[in-house]
Amino acid sequence: MKTALSLLLFISLLSCGSVVRPADKATKKLSSDYVFDLKSLPEIEIVVDAAEWDKLLEYYSANKENEEYIKADFNFIKDGKKEVLMNVGFRVRGNTFSRVSPEASSIHTPGNTKWQQSHFRVDFNLYVKGQSFHKLKALNLKAFNGDPAFVREIYCFDLFHRFGVNAAPKSSYVCLTIYIKGDPSPAYFGIYRMNESIDTTMMENRFPDEPVGYLWKCLYPANLIHASMEEKIGMEKISAESKQQSETFAYDLKTKKDEFDKAKKQLLDFAYSLNYLEGKELKDWLEKSFEVQLFLKAYAVNVMVGMWDDYWINNNNYYLYQHVSGKWEFIPYDYDNTLGTFTGDINATSDVFDWGGGGLGWGGGSPERPLIDKILSIPEYRQAYSNYIAMLIDPSQGLFDAAASIARIKEWQTMIAPYIENDTGSAQKIKDRPADWGHCHYYRLVTGEDDLPAKEVNYFLQRIKYAKIQLGIGQ
Repeated sequence: MKTALSLLLFISLLSCGSVVRPADKATKKLSSDYVFDLKSLPEIEIVVDAAEWDKLLEYYSANKENEEYIKADFNFIKDGKKEVLMNVGFRVRGNTFSRVSPEASSIHTPGNTKWQQSHFRVDFNLYVKGQSFHKLKALNLKAFNGDPAFVREIYCFDLFHRFGVNAAPKSSYVCLTIYIKGDPSPAYFGIYRMNESIDTTMMENRFPDEPVGYLWKCLYPANLIHASMEEKIGMEKISAESKQQSETFAYDLKTKKDEFDKAKKQLLDFAYSLNYLEGKELKDWLEKSFEVQLFLKAYAVNVMVGMWDDYWINNNNYYLYQHVSGKWEFIPYDYDNTLGTFTGDINATSDVFDWGGGGLGWGGGSPERPLIDKILSIPEYRQAYSNYIAMLIDPSQGLFDAAASIARIKEWQTMIAPYIENDTGSAQKIKDRPADWGHCHYYRLVTGEDDLPAKEVNYFLQRIKYAKIQLGIGQ
């Protein structure tokens, strides 16, 4: 799509059939539910000086995993109401595999730009202290360049909240435009998802009646095996100059960093008890020290949506939060690779009680997962986990049920379909299939049969079919 058409589209998006006007005070005071609204398709425009944009490109050239911000202005338009936040922080984000530069050049080329769908992060109070956006300190903007269906992470986080796992981040759709001052027109980057940032502010919003506790981001190889944790605990330091100068840790403290030694001891104590307690002593400790039922609900969702890049299989992608009371809570994170996007030998027939069979078959590491192994070793908790899966697939609940899931997905895809085409040349059409790199290309979300050898297999139908067999409940 040419930039002239992009500008016309952007103007039409802003107008939505009515005059765009400044948001009133009452609107600005609304909670984050106003932002994360799956019944609405708002727009975000990022406005950047050319010199600042060149800084962004330079940072990426020096270290693609940098976390350096530039200054930008942030415009949010919803239902004809526009909010403007000046001097926000703006940067590229994403992991090693998903992070790309937003422009295929180290210096901006106005009028002849090769745009690329990057993931971004907006920090509202980095440069203007106290500035927030509907009680949010930051916002993550993620492209759908790994999900042709434009729905996987949206569906998963929505399902967590429908099922009462409210510690999960919120997620919803947005149209993203970036305007570099001096360019002939804005660049329309297409449909993105807005993801809630898991940070101090999110903890304050989730638990408003208590002080903030210790929040740990846990990435590979965060297996919670006590004997191997000591050197993997720290506070991330990302160099602007090079990846080699950066420090990263499997267990990365995100809050109250001035209390690191105390926080580290608390984490090690948690892992020690988890690893070495047994029987009644273990159960009594879990009841007192861990939100077990919320964890089991989260894992029922996790396994049903087919999240393999998780704690159970890959020692990856979760947060642990210790409330000031001392009790710990599990927070799910990063649900792109789900709903049929599989690797290794995992698929929708995999056993809900032996998720992934202990690994991906890539070699190395221990198959031990104490947080899962120890909890499911207790019959009462194993039964609760079974009950939660049964509840998810019960048609009367309208949760993971195929008909209810397909209806939600179709509604969202219908809402975003007119705005998919964009100026990057990527992700120009909704396609009902997994990512190209996946091993199960036959999965579909809104069509397909319930099993092989059909050429197209509906993920929900097959997952439910085999979960029922594994749970021992009627077809």
